Amino acid sequence: MSQQQEMLLDLARRIAAEQAARPGVAAILLTGSVAQGYGDPASDIDMMLYYDILPDEATFEALKAAALATGGNIYGHTPGEGLACYQYIDGVKVDMAHQHRDGLAEMLANFLEKPEVDNMTQHIIMSGVQTGLPLHGEDLLRGWQAQLAALPAGFAAALVARYLRFYPVSVMAEMAVARGDLAFTYELLLESAKHILYVLCALNDIVPPGKIKGLDRSLRRMTIAPVDIVTRMDALWTLPPADLTAALYGLIDELIELVAAHLPAADTEGIRRRLQIPVRQPAAGK
Repeated sequence: MSQQQEMLLDLARRIAAEQAARPGVAAILLTGSVAQGYGDPASDIDMMLYYDILPDEATFEALKAAALATGGNIYGHTPGEGLACYQYIDGVKVDMAHQHRDGLAEMLANFLEKPEVDNMTQHIIMSGVQTGLPLHGEDLLRGWQAQLAALPAGFAAALVARYLRFYPVSVMAEMAVARGDLAFTYELLLESAKHILYVLCALNDIVPPGKIKGLDRSLRRMTIAPVDIVTRMDALWTLPPADLTAALYGLIDELIELVAAHLPAADTEGIRRRLQIPVRQPAAGK
């Protein structure tokens, strides 16, 4: 554990102990980079507070005033539902969300019953629960995490059906790289990276993180993945454009092989055909 991670985790535990002493707090979950052990000098602290009984409005107003007094601000406050705000403690930005435990339980039930492949907010919240570190109310939080130990039935197949989609090689090579269109080149790379991540989440029974931030951390969780996936994905962003196409589509080819091996019902032949679509067809007779 790095010195910075240790400092942030100690601070998070101290804050949680103070917050847990307030009436109605059932559980406190640390999420984000510090919860996963990757705290660094740019990390903030993300903390979810779940209540048996929500604070009254006077208490919420006091929480808001306390945040503002440190130079923080309010993300949102809906009476009867909760508060999201940030404040500075020992110079560190601390995000805190206050909500009733039933709200998260309902979100979890909805996800388990009918997960949505494109609902990034749902993915962010469920991934946060799956990877979070309980700081208070461990039994409640571990119970939620146990329900997320495996993806809901059919969700992995749905993720693959949605995200095993990539532009043909010719689009990257000829319409982006060969033209020197760097903006389009890196737009294609960014979209491809997200799709690779989501397909790997499906293969590894992991809730998609809902965002590309922390890609290397997400990839390190994968046991089913192309060889040396973290290093190879990191390298894509700094490769000369002329080398990018082969490197990216080499990863995609390996990903398709993994899907064929672990989810044989998926349409891997369709994506293989799509990757070979040319920009132009040869002239007749040539």
